[in-house]
Amino acid sequence: MKKLILLFSFTVLGLSAFSSPQKTLQNSELNILVFTKTGAFRHHSISTGIKSIKEISDEQLWQMTATEDPSFFNTKYLEKVDVILFLNTSGDILNKAQKIAFEDFIKQGGGFVGVHAASDTEYNWSFYNDLIGTQFKNHPKIQEARLIVHKNTQHPSINFLEKEWITTDEWYYFKTPLKTYCNVLLELDENSIKERKPSGIPHPISWYHTKFTGRVFYTGLGHTIQQYTNPIFKEHLKNSILWAGKRYNIQTSNTWVNLLDKDLTMWDKYIGVPHTSVTLPFEFPKRKNIKKGKPLGLNNDPLQVFSIIKEKKREPILKVSGEIYGGLTTKNMYQNYHFKCEFKWGNKKWEPRLKAKRDNGILFHATGAHGTFWNVWMRSLECQVQEDDFGDFFPLSGTIADIPVVNAPNGKGHVYKANGVEITSSFLGKHKGGRIKRSKNMEKPHGAWNTIEIYTVGNKSVFVVNGKIVSALKNTRYQQENSNLEIPLSGGRIQIQSEGAEAYYKAIQIKGIETFPESVLEVTGW
Repeated sequence: MKKLILLFSFTVLGLSAFSSPQKTLQNSELNILVFTKTGAFRHHSISTGIKSIKEISDEQLWQMTATEDPSFFNTKYLEKVDVILFLNTSGDILNKAQKIAFEDFIKQGGGFVGVHAASDTEYNWSFYNDLIGTQFKNHPKIQEARLIVHKNTQHPSINFLEKEWITTDEWYYFKTPLKTYCNVLLELDENSIKERKPSGIPHPISWYHTKFTGRVFYTGLGHTIQQYTNPIFKEHLKNSILWAGKRYNIQTSNTWVNLLDKDLTMWDKYIGVPHTSVTLPFEFPKRKNIKKGKPLGLNNDPLQVFSIIKEKKREPILKVSGEIYGGLTTKNMYQNYHFKCEFKWGNKKWEPRLKAKRDNGILFHATGAHGTFWNVWMRSLECQVQEDDFGDFFPLSGTIADIPVVNAPNGKGHVYKANGVEITSSFLGKHKGGRIKRSKNMEKPHGAWNTIEIYTVGNKSVFVVNGKIVSALKNTRYQQENSNLEIPLSGGRIQIQSEGAEAYYKAIQIKGIETFPESVLEVTGW
């Protein structure tokens, strides 16, 4: 991994990449560092694991280094590495300087794969705790168990499997719930475990995330010697390395996919801080300033801020009550797509926007942690859905874009215009623009259904309201926290806001595209 290249060519991959199915780049050289140092329990399977990964490496024409020497964790050496793999590491394994080099590697786009006891490693290192997602607590005896495969993720490490995988291993139970930014790939069916009472809650055993820019993957499998000779596990491991090393995109079909169903199975709910005016069915701290305080959190929606209703037994309709700020978030991450939906306003309004315009919004390329912006939404780009302002652009939580504009007629702010003067939009203080207003108000009268579309390819995006292009942005990116480094942003989750107003969505669909339609290119001049 050449770090200077990051500024110009790094893209957010590992998403539901809507484009022609891309095969593994079998002959693309990958440099992996397999680290096996142990400061606590040492697995007998480590040597077999090294041999297995070497076989994969030789087959794929990778460069592989296996070592227990922590001195490899220095900036100069790691510049040559694409993926670091912790193979059954345990305990404390790196000193302070080595930790800094590792953290820098991840934050500049390097890949990481953790196998089995990688979650039994560095308990007192907060960055690593966040990186791995959760940490080992205990385990029952080695036994056969059933794994539930989360096929909807389309991740290459599991997309070759059926809906379940039955295999024998040592099954980890973890100290804390998995971090909310992690995407579960495999889930342990606790009903298949002997001598342990099922907890009644999901038990993740393999997951991935991109919270720190680099691609991070973990699998709880890999305790036994026999697992490393299992062709299914080897395929699981191989494809996880390819994904972490940016050699494999997640594949999804290029046909329209409906994102709404009666149970909202493709979405998570994240509910923010309840206003003092809200009545909850249990005790919970409320705030007048909902940008501060404690959010209700992930999938804790006691007032059904997001719910599904049916209209005359037809397609499902998403009702957004607006009573508490919240984000309905896709479980999958997407890039290169055409998103469309139908939207209309309801009549109710809530504090703290009781006297303000009705407000909502579609956030896309959402990455990082829930609650990054105003204790509720993720870092993202926003296609504004507000009365009279459909299609305004807002860059949330350090995101940035370049947009051609003219000065607004009232002299306040900027308005999108395809042949205008290009400015940089962000709320970071170093750029001219923050909010960029849509070119024209295309909203229909209150209560009527509007069609809202977002086209996005690479780091360019276009907003279309009722058939009219109202905004277009390019060079989408974000500024890394505590740094001036700007990271290109070309994919992520999609979030639908609840922001103090009752609203309805239907026909929410997404489809992969490789290029923008000619009609879009003609208007934008791209």
